[in-house]
Formats: sequence, structure tokens, C-alpha cells
Amino acid sequence: MNAFRTLVLVFPLLGFALLAAEIPISLVPRHELGSRDPGYLRFEELVWSTDCEWFHKPAPVCRVVEKPLDLTLVIEEAKKRGMVLNPKYDPGPEEDGAVDYHTTEPPWLGAGGVARKRYLFFGYAPFRKFDRDEHQMAVVKPLASREECVRMCREWMNRLGIDESQLYRGGDWPGGFEVKEARPRVTRYHPVLKKDVIAEYGQQLRFSQQIGGLPAFWSGYGGNLIFSIADGGEFCGVKGCLRAWEKIGDYEVLDREEVEVALKEGFFWVHDPIDCERLEVMKVALEAYHSHWKVPQRDFPLIYNITCKLHGGPSEGKEKKILIPALRQHRHRYGPPPEPSGLAPGEKAPDPDLERLTTPREEPWKNGNGGSSMRQ
Repeated sequence: MNAFRTLVLVFPLLGFALLAAEIPISLVPRHELGSRDPGYLRFEELVWSTDCEWFHKPAPVCRVVEKPLDLTLVIEEAKKRGMVLNPKYDPGPEEDGAVDYHTTEPPWLGAGGVARKRYLFFGYAPFRKFDRDEHQMAVVKPLASREECVRMCREWMNRLGIDESQLYRGGDWPGGFEVKEARPRVTRYHPVLKKDVIAEYGQQLRFSQQIGGLPAFWSGYGGNLIFSIADGGEFCGVKGCLRAWEKIGDYEVLDREEVEVALKEGFFWVHDPIDCERLEVMKVALEAYHSHWKVPQRDFPLIYNITCKLHGGPSEGKEKKILIPALRQHRHRYGPPPEPSGLAPGEKAPDPDLERLTTPREEPWKNGNGGSSMRQ
């Protein structure tokens, strides 16, 4: 009888333990993180000027759920502006529910999206446009303020049927939004002033999605909405992908001591070499990896996005980013670091971790096409 009672008590406990156990979460693709070459990170001392709440508690992990995006309002707005269906567009079976509208005369604009993949785009006006003076210098109007930008973007979210509760609100922009701003510009030599003159012709604003309460990791047009606003505060368009999610559970992540060990043992990824005497950690953000919108994914693994300030060495005073997969279950699943390349500080060499299987992580306005510092 006692043995039977023991079994009755033990089996429910075993079942609870199995339910509470962490399921394996996908790895963040290495090519999305940067280089793991040990020679890319050199420092003598590591100091902390910040803390991170996730060093002290488990973090939310979510999975992708199928929930097609309603493009009804996007299509209505496209039709209002004279856009028609593109007869040559063939989305194929993988993009069921995809639509593509465009104008039939200048300015060439388009709108639509892929409902199944929750991607949308809407072009309202040409972005890179400005007048020229008698010296062929760009003539631009004042840019919109932060408040004006957010008001305009929220207005268009409402018009296009975008639920703004999908966006992360732990930032310092109006409304608490987390926004990354870039100001594309043209630079031209002024024949009278005898110097280069810079003209900023607009703003591009990247609003981060929230996934389980965490901001999305930047990965092309995935996990973000990117708005374009021309000089003078004219809305030009928006595009992005916000995948639907549901929470799996709270998972253990690396704490501060484990992050320190990871940095010293080569469990890190960087895009730019770091060489300094003292590495000062200024900020630690926990982000949920959202793949590029064209790349399928099952769940949202977590990443520490660490901002560091460099003291001593060739990059004195500069801030650099270091990425570390944050889930404790991932600590040894990436395998050991590669052998050091033996490069001098600042040198770069081909790295298998940097092979681009999807869209690069660089911001869209730094891709060389209408970039942030064009000369014209």
C-alpha cells in the first residue's frame, strides 16, 4: 500500500517536471551575428557601468504562430491613389494571399504584401527628391521633429490597419517607442563657399516589434516597421514584417558572470574588430531574434546586444556592439570558437560566419543605394 501511495505521488511530480522542462530552441544563424574570430575582440580589462534585469531572472521565449496579416486597408489605400494590380506578379504557392499594386504612370509607387508571412509595404510618395539651386546644390526643407514623426507614423499605422501594440515601448521616443533614426544625405562641393555642403533630405525611422515584451533583433525587414519621411515632414512610405507569436515559457539566460566568461572564452560575435585596453559595458539589451521576412522560422531565440565603450588603443572613446546568444541552453551548442586568424587589429579576412545566406543586418539606408553619405 505504501509503495502504491508513493507511485501516486511521484507520477504527478514527474509529469510536472516534464512540462516545466525547457524544449530546445532554434539557434540564431551564425551569419546574422557577425564574426566569431577570437582575434576580433582584444581587451585587457572588463568593467561594468550598467546592469541588466535579465541577469537575475528567466526571460520569455516565444514561438511563431500562423496568423495571416489583414491587408484590406493597405489595398484600399492603394486603390485610392490610382494603383492597380500588377498583372505580371506571380506570388507562387509559398506566398498565398500576396498582393502587389502599383501606379501606371510617374511617380512609380507600389503597395501590397504577403499576408501569410505578415509582410507589408506601402509607397505613398517618392522619398529621395529635392530641388536644386543655381549651383546644383540640394535645397531641402527642415526635417520633422520626433513628436511630428511619431504622430505621422501612428496615423498611418491606423490607416493601414497596423496594431501599434505589436511594437516595443521601452524606448525614449514619444509614446515610449523604440526607434532608430537615420538621416540620409547628399554631399556636394559648393563652388562659391569652396567647401563640401551636406543636405539631409529625409528621415528613416525603424520601429522595433515587441515579442513577448522584448524588442526584436534587427534582421532586414523582419521584426520592424521602417517609415520614410521626406524633408518638410512628408510621409513617403512604410514596409516591414511583424510575425505573430505566443509565449512558450520563461527560460534561463546567461547571468553577468557567465557573460564575462563567454567574452573571455570566445563565445561572442562582432561585426567590427575591437582592440582596447579597457572594455566598458555601457548597456545590455535582451532581444528576440526575428528572421528576415522571406526566411521561415519556428521560434524566437534570444540575444544579448551589448554596447561597449573602448578605452585605450586605436579606437579610444568609440562605442561598439558585441552579440552573445543569451539562452543558457545555447551556451555550448554553437561549438568551440575557430582558431584565431592572426590578423592585425582592424584587418578583416573572409569568415564563414559572415557568409550572407539572408539579407545582411546592416541598416537599409547604409546599403549604398541612397545611403547616409552620398556625394552628388
